[in-house]
Amino acid sequence: MRILLTYEWNEMGGLEIVIVNMTRELIALGHTVKFFGPGPEDGWLSSALRKCGAEVRTYRYRGALDISLFQQLKDEIRSWKPDVVHSHDYWMSIYGAAAARSLGVRHVMAMHGNTRYREARYRRTAMRWAMKHSAAVIAISQDTRRELIQSLGSIAERVVVVPNGVPIRSGNAARGARSAGLAESEQLILAVGNTWHRKGFDVLIAACSLLPSTLAWRLVIAGRHEESASQLQMQIAELALSNRVSLVGARDDVPDLLAAATVFALPSRWEGLPLVILEAMHAGVGVVASAICGVPEAIRDRIDGLLVPADDPGALASALERLLSDERLRQKLAASARERAAKHFSASAMTEHYLRIYAGSTLG
Repeated sequence: MRILLTYEWNEMGGLEIVIVNMTRELIALGHTVKFFGPGPEDGWLSSALRKCGAEVRTYRYRGALDISLFQQLKDEIRSWKPDVVHSHDYWMSIYGAAAARSLGVRHVMAMHGNTRYREARYRRTAMRWAMKHSAAVIAISQDTRRELIQSLGSIAERVVVVPNGVPIRSGNAARGARSAGLAESEQLILAVGNTWHRKGFDVLIAACSLLPSTLAWRLVIAGRHEESASQLQMQIAELALSNRVSLVGARDDVPDLLAAATVFALPSRWEGLPLVILEAMHAGVGVVASAICGVPEAIRDRIDGLLVPADDPGALASALERLLSDERLRQKLAASARERAAKHFSASAMTEHYLRIYAGSTLG
């Protein structure tokens, strides 16, 4: 198949990694993939997709309701002649549905938890139109599907769920421990994500300050530093945790850090279905996470990990202490999570689902 993927960002993030993982799988299966996305030419996503073997075409985007973007996408579809156009998230799903429909090409749209369509009536109207004129509409979790139905009504009842999936990547525990600056007596608590407020790293740092002094631990937060990173650094200093908590920025050795970790923490206030928790499940790490959005669809409380309320440092501290202190429980939960991830949340399973939809099948 010839598959044209469209999206509105060109940076590094969870959705972008989903697109890269899927592209790698599609090309390995013999399909041809082209990405139509914003500049710059050397943006993170464009560069990663080229390394996978995809062709990349960048567009000029002047903001919402850009008629020139519609024409650019229409010209791309007309000249490249894809079998399917697959648009990701809100704005490009609108443009993708309109351009593909005008040329009689199959259009598939996928929503990854973006809720900007709720912000204005005209956006909700545009979303309903795009859904009506797409061959398939996909949500990454049941929670995302419920949100679409609540916001958009009966048109969203036709949405099917395809969970995110990640490739299985093995890491080196010794190398990860050195990278984290882990002392021999310390247990590593790992968190991964850009330092946005919604990631809840302030809650995690506060929770770690409540851990008993008898535990030897180190917290490493790996992810691109946003504006809130300076606030987190101030919090770390105020709680006298500078010798135990490190913000290490974006890293390409996350598999090594996961291999070295005792506990993976996801303290988010909001997520779709986060890739990092799926990677932690595959790595066999004990997981403590907020019981929000799509997370309980991956981690079943006290079966695959421990779930706690968001924005509750006390509950998070108790769960962290429990896993740090109880190796038998930690190993039991991690083994269950690894088995569940292999069955439901692999990159290959995700790609197979998308291919069935591209070809006109439903998920049943």
